[in-house]
Amino acid sequence: IIEKDIKTEYGEILDRLESAERRKMALLSHEIAEIRSDIERVDQISDAQKELIDLEPQTETEDSAFRMRYKQVQDNIDFALSKPFKLKIDVYPHDLPREAAERRAVVQKNIVL
Repeated sequence: IIEKDIKTEYGEILDRLESAERRKMALLSHEIAEIRSDIERVDQISDAQKELIDLEPQTETEDSAFRMRYKQVQDNIDFALSKPFKLKIDVYPHDLPREAAERRAVVQKNIVL
């Protein structure tokens, strides 16, 4: 009975800890995906700028296409620059539940008494 009680009690503590870890990992995964998306956008803009630099429109049609492409690149740059980004990710490893340590402290306190 004692072993079953211990496994149940500490199993619940472990479940809560794992749940907190999953929430933190989900937040981090989302932030990583956002950062990767931003990096890909910057890479695409850089590639598009390199293409524009290499273009030398010879005809009016090519010049018109160049101007449209330039406008698209400029719009992408403006969007990338205006997109807010986080300087700090609000996920801390030190705020996970510490129920086991709290229980040990209570037991130690009661042993002293």
